[in-house]
Amino acid sequence: MNSTFISRGAYGDVWSYPQDKRAVKLLEIKNKDISTLQSAARELFVLVRNGPYMVSFLKAEFKYGSIELHLSLMETDLLKEIKRRQLPLEDIRTYTEDVARGLHWMHTNNICHRDLKPSNILIRKNHAYLCDFGLSRPFCDTSRANNLTDYMVTRWYRAPEVLDAKEHGYTRKIDTWAFGCIVYEMCVGRAMFPIGDSKELKKALKRREEKLERIKDEKLRLIATGALETDVKKRWTATQCLGALTSDSLPTYSAAYYTGSRITDRRVKGWVTPLLSRYPGREHTIMHGLMLFEVSGKSSRHDFNCAMAVAYLIFEKLPCKCGMYRELTKSLDAKAVAQWMCNHYKGTHMLHEYEKTKDIDAVIANLKVHVDDSDDEDARSRKKQRTV
Repeated sequence: MNSTFISRGAYGDVWSYPQDKRAVKLLEIKNKDISTLQSAARELFVLVRNGPYMVSFLKAEFKYGSIELHLSLMETDLLKEIKRRQLPLEDIRTYTEDVARGLHWMHTNNICHRDLKPSNILIRKNHAYLCDFGLSRPFCDTSRANNLTDYMVTRWYRAPEVLDAKEHGYTRKIDTWAFGCIVYEMCVGRAMFPIGDSKELKKALKRREEKLERIKDEKLRLIATGALETDVKKRWTATQCLGALTSDSLPTYSAAYYTGSRITDRRVKGWVTPLLSRYPGREHTIMHGLMLFEVSGKSSRHDFNCAMAVAYLIFEKLPCKCGMYRELTKSLDAKAVAQWMCNHYKGTHMLHEYEKTKDIDAVIANLKVHVDDSDDEDARSRKKQRTV
């Protein structure tokens, strides 16, 4: 089957198969380096949801030690388009709205892209689609600033607050900043902040107002100005940017979270309880792992450990400081987790079948109560047996 090399990224290569109208991203999994496995887990977390203005996900397979992500084939990417020609105003407006719609969906679902740049925006039939979610991160607890990395791949689109991420953290608005840089680049034809080092950004910001005046279209200048506000509290959200672009009512999305049925299986209860007690602060990760485990339709300890390991890769930061990943994978290697992920993770599009809630604290409390109640029942049952 004929294939053509498209690009090489931080974690894998992308090949096109024109005859099948698909692209395949190859991620080589090595047992001693789980960073690529984490990238694949986070990318699948987003891809399986098939959100609006996202590159369409077809399937995932594990072959010859590599994860294959099969995606719809696109025509080109935004960076190539910017370099090739001065974009017509109509195209800029279309691409701006498409990206804003994609970000609106991601942020409503508490997901931050974290690597938004022109080369990660694909073009097909004059519409733009977001791609490359290997650094995307679900924000389940924004108070844990020490769990947010200050490393973003491309410094030209890096928001100022990312420089102090380890101390103060950041929000989904880092994507909005990158979005503003991209709007400027489409309009002017060159990067907003082509800095050589992150420390140069503060100096470059002094020319921010002057540069924004180069955007001739008033609406696009308004959006770029709002998105490139240095004060995070005043910076526009993706929803505000989208609202300024369209008079249509904005789509609403209800993020689904696992709330858990009563844990009656004694084996599963016995696996969940120790994790909750030994790793405080990881309730959301464990909750998502339990959802993955249930959706997989399997019931062995091997499947439980794989599901929890995948959830850890999605929600936590490398290196694995808390030790939970190491404990879960004592009898597994990275390739075994990758194989399980490709076999079962696609099933998480069934999330909409679960009860939905936006109150994460209530969900976590619900999970703890179920486990604690089950423990109490077992204790009562054992005591009764001893007295008989």
